[in-house]
Amino acid sequence: MSEQPVFAVDRADAVDLLGLRRSVLRDGRDEPPASHLGDDAPGTVHLAARDAGGLVVGCVSLVREQRVFDGVEAPVQLCLMAVDPSMQGAGVGAALIAEAQRSVDPDHIWAAARSTALGFYVRCGFAVVSDEYIGRMDLLHHDVLWVAASG
Repeated sequence: MSEQPVFAVDRADAVDLLGLRRSVLRDGRDEPPASHLGDDAPGTVHLAARDAGGLVVGCVSLVREQRVFDGVEAPVQLCLMAVDPSMQGAGVGAALIAEAQRSVDPDHIWAAARSTALGFYVRCGFAVVSDEYIGRMDLLHHDVLWVAASG
């Protein structure tokens, strides 16, 4: 029986996430940058999943950038989510999303999700709210929206 990888999710600084962002989301390239204009903005939250040795194996950022979808205001963008390929499928992404969902107020989050990851976002409670379009790195994307269940 194989052991499950061990990781913990906690707050981080943007600078701690740049290497993983560049590697996974930018194919190692410097352009487009692995940073976000909102990285240092007030209210931005960065989350990192770290392995037992403290290495960042997953990350996501929550930036105050409002969008409105069919009358629903979503003031927070989930962006620059990345999971080290060696940890994909180990629950890192789902743990990052769950912590992000607990971390925002009000509890509405939108993201520009790569089309290849739509199933993941839907499993995490997001709804697809846009047609497909070409996003960063010339990859296909959809906007997705998460609204916490009331109650």
